[in-house]
Amino acid sequence: MTSRGIDLLLEAFGCGSLQLKNRVVMAPMTRCFSPGGVPGPDVAAYYRRRAEHDVGLLLPLVDAGVDIFDCSQRRYWEAEFEGSPLNLAGWTKKLSGRPTITVGSVSLSNDTLSMLEGQGSEREGIERLLFMMQRGDFDLVAVGRGLIVDPDWIACIRTGGVAALTRFSASILSSLH
Repeated sequence: MTSRGIDLLLEAFGCGSLQLKNRVVMAPMTRCFSPGGVPGPDVAAYYRRRAEHDVGLLLPLVDAGVDIFDCSQRRYWEAEFEGSPLNLAGWTKKLSGRPTITVGSVSLSNDTLSMLEGQGSEREGIERLLFMMQRGDFDLVAVGRGLIVDPDWIACIRTGGVAALTRFSASILSSLH
């Protein structure tokens, strides 16, 4: 182990407005302390203690001025931890106190990987999305493939619900609509 290696590891790191005191970050490793897979206040405190001792995680992002987190996952409706109703955006909001954007197959029956395999997607109701948003799990919703096929996605939802949306087909990606 060289002094230069240690110096580099402990050197500050910056990316845009994010400034970390060093290059050490911590992967989540507390599942056995989360009853039913749901992290509690003790787990949040565990990570906070590490952040207070210069380990880079979510909290330095807040300190660096991140105003909102874009929390992309393949299926927005899937909980991040077994036994918890919160998805990635919900947990990020809960732990950071910042607004979040949920992303992932909004108004579609399958995820992006299916699209990459050439499969289309049926229209899917957004009742669960609306319930999660009303519960306060996230603040904004990113719509990807739904807006690719329907530039008037919002008008369709407003006037006719998902039944008014165009079915997504992978072939639609060959041109702009």
